[in-house]
Amino acid sequence: MADVLELVRSAEEWGYHGYWFGEHHLGRGRAGASPVVLTALAAAATQRLHVGTAVAVLPHYRPLALVEQIGTIAELYPDRVHLGLGKGTSHPDGPAPARIAAVSEALADPSSAVPKLEIGDFALLLKELAVSSDSSVDGYERSVRQVLSLLTRPVATIDGHPLQAAPGLGAPVTPWLFGLTSVRSAQHSAAAGLPYVVNQHVSGHSVDEAVAAYREGSGRRCSWTGPISPTPCTPSRLLRRPRPNDSPRRIPDG
Repeated sequence: MADVLELVRSAEEWGYHGYWFGEHHLGRGRAGASPVVLTALAAAATQRLHVGTAVAVLPHYRPLALVEQIGTIAELYPDRVHLGLGKGTSHPDGPAPARIAAVSEALADPSSAVPKLEIGDFALLLKELAVSSDSSVDGYERSVRQVLSLLTRPVATIDGHPLQAAPGLGAPVTPWLFGLTSVRSAQHSAAAGLPYVVNQHVSGHSVDEAVAAYREGSGRRCSWTGPISPTPCTPSRLLRRPRPNDSPRRIPDG
């Protein structure tokens, strides 16, 4: 973890604009299980660097909890916190097989033996242990809309008093959507008026189609009306290391 923060500080010294944290679970040697926590630590360790999640796997969170967590960070470090959202691994439908359910039960008994699973059980286990909201495509897109609503409006009122994400509502945070080169994810981002990131490092297939779909739907400009509205809005692919005396910028699209 100390090495991660040292790299973040170095990135700022080298002139990078931003540093985003991915989310990965049940592995060794990776500091990526809690991208929201890492975002807070990185913001505290830097002065100007934009920091955020890339991504927070939305099915692993309830939208209210996620907005309140990222909103807390954004209030402390305004105008440089980004909330990148993604769907994550596709999870099989239906109840977990008995062997997966047994793993969850074994965790309730610390003295029990460590269960053995089969090759290919990872997605099933992650669904059992980490998923807390609908992980289907429709469910994910619904959760995205809920996150955006929580950032911009109260949930409800009782006797005229608003119930809202606090912190969260009106927080100076920039939301992004990430896609695995899917045309649907690009169209969803464009329809929501959000900046879109193509995860080209995961799959180079259909990158051009996804970018074209996003540009067609968005008109190359974001319509996000939150506290931070990044425009013009073009799909981001990667960052290059800046040369001496060179201001940082994204590699041009296309």
